[in-house]
Parts: sequence; C-alpha cells; structure tokens
Amino acid sequence: MRWQFAGLSHPGRVRTQNEDAFSLRLAHQGIFILADGLGGHLGGKTASSLAVNSLETILEKSSGDLDLPGPTSRTARLHAAIMQANQNVFESAQKDPSLTGMGCTLLVAWLSEEELLIGHVGDVRGYLCRHGQFLRLTQDHSEVGQLLAKGYLTETEARFHPFRHRVSRAVGISPQLEVESHTHAIQDSDRLLFCTDGLWNMLEDARLASLLTRGIGLEACAQRLEAEANAAGGEDNLTLILVDLLD
Repeated sequence: MRWQFAGLSHPGRVRTQNEDAFSLRLAHQGIFILADGLGGHLGGKTASSLAVNSLETILEKSSGDLDLPGPTSRTARLHAAIMQANQNVFESAQKDPSLTGMGCTLLVAWLSEEELLIGHVGDVRGYLCRHGQFLRLTQDHSEVGQLLAKGYLTETEARFHPFRHRVSRAVGISPQLEVESHTHAIQDSDRLLFCTDGLWNMLEDARLASLLTRGIGLEACAQRLEAEANAAGGEDNLTLILVDLLD
C-alpha cells in the first residue's frame, strides 16, 4: 500500500492566533500528527507545538526499528509516545508559571500495509471516505461527545451545544492520561481525513462527505474544505490532513 497526502492549517476568521499544530515530517513512514491547543487556556499554542514536536522525535526513533528496547507492538509504542509527549507538556507547564494549565487535544494516525492505527485524546477527529460511504473513526472525549454517542443529541444539536468545546481529556493537563486507540482495515482507494474542530464544527458530515470525493486532488480538496469552513463562519483555528491510499 502506498499513500499520498496533503495538509494545511488556518487561523480561521475569528481567532487572531493559530493554536493548532500538525506534522507531515514522518508521513513517508505513515505517521500523521495533529494537535489543537485548548482555547482560552494560557499556552495553547505552546502545548500543541510541544506535543507535536515531542511525538515527531519519539516516533522517528521507534517507527522503523522493532529491535529498539521498549514496547514492541505499534499500539504499545504509540501509547508510550503519547504518554511521553503528555509528560513533556505537563513538565514544561510546571517550570513556567505563565503556562500553568496549558494543554491540547491530539490525534496520531499511523498507517501500515494493511491497517490504520489511531491514537487520540480529546476531539481531533478521523474520518474515512470509501466508495461513497463516509465513516467517522473517532468519538470525541467530551460531555457533548458522550451525549451524541448515546443518541441523546443529534449531530446538528451537538454542533451548536453551548458546551461543545469542553473536552474531558487533554494532553498536558495532568501527569496521568487516558489514551484511546483503535485499528481500522484499509484498502486501495480509501481517502482519510484527520482534522481539528475548526473544520468539523463548521461543516456538517454530509457536506464533508461531498467535498471528500476522489474526483478532486488532495491539495485542491484541502483548500476547498478550508474555504468552506471559513465561509461558514471560521469560528476557530482549523487544521486538516488528507491521505489517499493507493495500491
């Protein structure tokens, strides 16, 4: 399996600073990283950048060499990497009073020949578009996300809920962290989308699905997603990564 990819980040139309961060540095190894600094918290931009940089360094050392000491499975390694990134963000906040309470939400996607491994914390989302089907691969770690998963809210109600931005898990807030991970079978012609809430909270799933059709190239698709999210209000920073799987 081979893959092509594209990514972009935009501050949106309301925020003056972009507190999102993402990385394609390890994309040739199938590793894609996104983080979203917690809005309204000191050091959100610092937290997201530090988390992404930490994961780049850790995963670059471990992804290609299974003889390295430590956990041997990809899932265990991903958990260990995210936990170390969490520790790095938490310790940085402890050293600098101006950064107390900083944190970020996070998603790491790791492709192999046959499957996609996702590790995530918070409300950065993953989606899969396959032969006209549009599937969400992650569940938000938030009160609104739980209500949505249980069927107490519709997607539209969740998008406009007053507490939609409150997450129940975040990197860097505490030395303890619960990371959710799962694997998904992949196949030729799949298109993957990983994005922060600045995108998915502006566009309903039906619109995202229509924009993700394989008839348009990745760069053009990314730009259309960004343009439509900003046209819909651009209420938050938005960051996205698109990946096409090729036989």
